[in-house]
Amino acid sequence: AAVQIYIDPQIGVGVQQLLTVGQINNLSVFKNNGITVKSAQPPYLSVDIDEYDRRSVPVKPPPEIADMLTDQTRFVPDVVEIRAPQQILKKAEAAGPLFVYADLPKREELKTKTGAVTFDNVPVYWPGQRENVTFSPSTVSAKLDIKQRDVEYTIPSVPIYKETPSDFDDRFVLKYMSPITNVGITGPAEQIDLIKKGDFKVKARLEISSITDYKTNVAMKKPLQWELPPGVSLTAETQARPN
Repeated sequence: AAVQIYIDPQIGVGVQQLLTVGQINNLSVFKNNGITVKSAQPPYLSVDIDEYDRRSVPVKPPPEIADMLTDQTRFVPDVVEIRAPQQILKKAEAAGPLFVYADLPKREELKTKTGAVTFDNVPVYWPGQRENVTFSPSTVSAKLDIKQRDVEYTIPSVPIYKETPSDFDDRFVLKYMSPITNVGITGPAEQIDLIKKGDFKVKARLEISSITDYKTNVAMKKPLQWELPPGVSLTAETQARPN
């Protein structure tokens, strides 16, 4: 059966070589039963002893939900103290600034709510290191400001407006299909509502900038220029459709 070796706290930090027999004979399971260990393999135990140290670090939202939150999101307190082995702290500091995350990703409200949401007693954790680490305090209050989620909508039809040089129509006849139907868009719900209500008219423009760039009796492709409200874009499916 495995035995637990007791290390004298007076031994200094760093790599130490301990006599295995001496360590085992100090165990009460042997001493109390009159047993003396004469030899052991390996003869020496190599141990690396470190000291605990502390750092004050900021609290951040975890990367899984960071894009869902506005810059109005706050944590109370917004700084906690890490207690961890000194070597681990120094190695982490060499890689970049230290911080902890608030453990939030599995909260159901993050999927269903927007705007101001508060969670109390949220545990914090240090990314990449959870053993031999404690925090003070170990929980925080998270005052989140969750962004409005994008929604999708299909516009039944959008007219295409032709824009050509002044003498283009005197020399050429431009044939194209208008309107374009079933236009998929995505964006903030309030902007999509403006389109649904007719308060914002989505337009597609077919721009011909120069007559010399085009040949007669030849089918050519020209990307449409879209007029959309702020934050609204075409869905990937609509963008992939040929113009």
